[in-house]
Amino acid sequence: MVAETNMLAGMLARAATRPRYAWSKGAMDGGGYCNAMATDPLQPGHAAAAGDVWGEFATRTGGDLWYPTMTGATSIGAIYGRAVAYSRKTPGLRYFGIGVLKDASNQGYLGVVGPNSLTLERRNTTVGFSTYLPKGNAGEVPRSVGNLIAVDYDAATGQEYVYMLTRQGLMRSSDGGATLQPLGLPAVAPTLAWSALCVCPDGSLLAASFRTSDRAGSQVWRITNPRGTATVAPVPGAPAVVEDIAVVDGVVYAACGTYGLRRITPSGTWKALAPATFGGCHLSSVAGHGGVLWVGNGIGMTDHRYIAKSTNAGRTFTWTTTPAHVSSAVMGANRTWWLASTWPGLDKHGYSVSQLAVDPVNPNICFSAGRSGIVATRDGGRTWRPAMNGLDGSEIIQVQAGPRAGEAWATDTDWKGIHTLDGWKTCRQVPHEVPRLHPPALVRNRHGVRYEVSLSNPRRMLVGGVDVATNYFRSACVNPSDLAVSGDRRIYVGLYGGGVLVGHPH
Repeated sequence: MVAETNMLAGMLARAATRPRYAWSKGAMDGGGYCNAMATDPLQPGHAAAAGDVWGEFATRTGGDLWYPTMTGATSIGAIYGRAVAYSRKTPGLRYFGIGVLKDASNQGYLGVVGPNSLTLERRNTTVGFSTYLPKGNAGEVPRSVGNLIAVDYDAATGQEYVYMLTRQGLMRSSDGGATLQPLGLPAVAPTLAWSALCVCPDGSLLAASFRTSDRAGSQVWRITNPRGTATVAPVPGAPAVVEDIAVVDGVVYAACGTYGLRRITPSGTWKALAPATFGGCHLSSVAGHGGVLWVGNGIGMTDHRYIAKSTNAGRTFTWTTTPAHVSSAVMGANRTWWLASTWPGLDKHGYSVSQLAVDPVNPNICFSAGRSGIVATRDGGRTWRPAMNGLDGSEIIQVQAGPRAGEAWATDTDWKGIHTLDGWKTCRQVPHEVPRLHPPALVRNRHGVRYEVSLSNPRRMLVGGVDVATNYFRSACVNPSDLAVSGDRRIYVGLYGGGVLVGHPH
């Protein structure tokens, strides 16, 4: 009895001294490239994003705060997102197309994140979303990403069909991706990548391959009866470049690069809309509903023509992204975007729209995923702001706590030097002012305590041998690169592709 009492007392003592940490991302909003995003058709304010080095995220607050959904992934190749689509049957369920832009080893898989989950499940590994693109073509913008997954819900039967353009060709699933059936549109060598997939009002699919140059190379196919025995046929009359296809208010539109915006009529005609408006542009995305049509431009423009809006079914458009309409105040955070003065944005040249997504209830709420992350408007384009709170995408190499409380430094592949004075609540670029930092390591000893980022799956954060990782930590800590501990026991984990993960003791 005495032994049992002593054992219990020891357990209670250890529990009382067990370190506890709350985890969040530092203020390195954006960076990198956001390839694709989608809004939940069943839940206003819910959206998901797929990035290159920073992976899969979601928001329930209309972009005020994003959280990672990558538990189980342990490398950039396992999180490189090229497409995302929401279920139309199950609120919050989303499908991700994982695969790098250029790869000969067939990387990637169909990923699924369930409602209220932070785990990126490998739902089907028989297919991947990597491409056959050579290095040069893969580096172009806009990229071969976006609407590569389309969801079709049959309300009469309660059956949901998921269609996807994969490295292995066009696939269909009627069980959430667990099993797949090819639909007769194989991926062959001349088709280096895919660019667009759309469920049309008549139930058929339109699928387009990625261009081989700015002016040529896309092919378009129509797939009839995709729910059953499908037939595939080339579509005549399509422009030589097709980047995106979408249905807006029952009408099929296509963003056709240098060929502008087209409306695809029921008879199969590709009718040009507002050609004078889009001269010199390379249209990359189209979205909308409720009488509002949004179009995005995928190349840098010195005159800020990046996102246009129409309220008359495409007869006329207004560009909404002049410098007067762009703010650098981060949505959901009391700070200015730390890259506002240097990185390509809507108020400067060099921006690129990858994919537009619109709130399912309010068509004046529009998100743009592309270069540097996500920007959004909530007032129909009168004001655009960075919507990247929590979307830290920097490729951190080193991180180190400074001598003053709250001070820390980091080095990064793109930004070279980054400095904070408040524990990464805010930060600024200092490319020429970084002191010599210690070599990267995932084990540090501070005041006699050992701190270690364990490369287990899922990741663990050990403090004196005790795991202080939370579900948030395990979801965010995919590719850790360095570890630092401040004098007040805050933990900084540098992520190569995720900024800085901050642990706050409490």
